[in-house]
Amino acid sequence: MTSIVQTRNSIAESYPDLRSLAEQGNSSAAYQLFEDLLECSLSSERARHLERFAEQAGTDEAITHAAKGIEAAHAKCQSMSDEVLAQRIEWLKLAARQGHVVAKANFYKFALAEFDNPGLAVAEAERLAMLRDEAVRHLHDAAAAGNVDAIGSLANKYADGGLVRPDPVNAYVYTTAMRELVGSPGYSTMLDRISQDLSPSELAEAQRRADAFISLCCR
Repeated sequence: MTSIVQTRNSIAESYPDLRSLAEQGNSSAAYQLFEDLLECSLSSERARHLERFAEQAGTDEAITHAAKGIEAAHAKCQSMSDEVLAQRIEWLKLAARQGHVVAKANFYKFALAEFDNPGLAVAEAERLAMLRDEAVRHLHDAAAAGNVDAIGSLANKYADGGLVRPDPVNAYVYTTAMRELVGSPGYSTMLDRISQDLSPSELAEAQRRADAFISLCCR
């Protein structure tokens, strides 16, 4: 992705302007905020790891190495607060809801991650169901716009389940599109496997829908 901010000394420096743009409806600014805060979160975690490493190693060399890494992380993000960093998923959600195609394709990977905790998934089942439905809508939107990652995700999800119920017709549609777009022999093999679960009439319908989808998204 091309940065919406072309010149800046640090991520922290551009944060206020990006936030203002995002709140005014600029989906690219919202998505860049997500990417920036994700990068800072990873840098912050690396800094903490280096601190632990230096404490455990206790050598001058380890301490010097850790200090350089920590300094680099702080220079990039200028110690942005954990509260600000924790908002990264909210910026991703906003970007997707504002129509950013890449945000839509990535929505399910990040917006549903907190529910990897089984206890939370049970305690907040209604919110999980709403976010899952939203994630599927975003994937379909991104796929219709020709986003290859979204098309591939739908092919896999409809084939194997997880985010959606397994659906061999939909799996065939999106796997056919991936074969056309990527050309990998693996998708031909996958199509052969999916076809075995379809009746002749279902296969004909799946092929018709695949042709229509490819004409819509990718030509």
